[in-house]
Amino acid sequence: PKRAHALLGAALSFCQRRVGEPEEALVAATVALGDDPGCEPAMLERALALLDAGRPCDAVPALDELYRANRGAEGLGSWMLLAHVRARAAGCAPVGDTGFRVGDRVATTSDLDGFWKQGEWAEII
Repeated sequence: PKRAHALLGAALSFCQRRVGEPEEALVAATVALGDDPGCEPAMLERALALLDAGRPCDAVPALDELYRANRGAEGLGSWMLLAHVRARAAGCAPVGDTGFRVGDRVATTSDLDGFWKQGEWAEII
């Protein structure tokens, strides 16, 4: 029953996004994940609701979670790209678990032949 409830919640989230109610869609997907944290449709719907709600900085880790669960999820690569582009535009795109954000400028710590010398500045892309 919990799996079925989670799938229904994911479907509800999808419908709410389609009618322009991303915050309600986010609630539905979050509740669905409470019933079944591994429900991939609910994971995707939550991430897309975050994007639709104008929260790309929260959508990126949500999509990363789905990526860890199923790298082959249909359309995942496109959604991840869109989320990263929007997060970068918002100035908050994370770069893995490094603590860096896309666009940060950092001093290089060693030479990389043909690219830079130690101490030069590089932009995280």
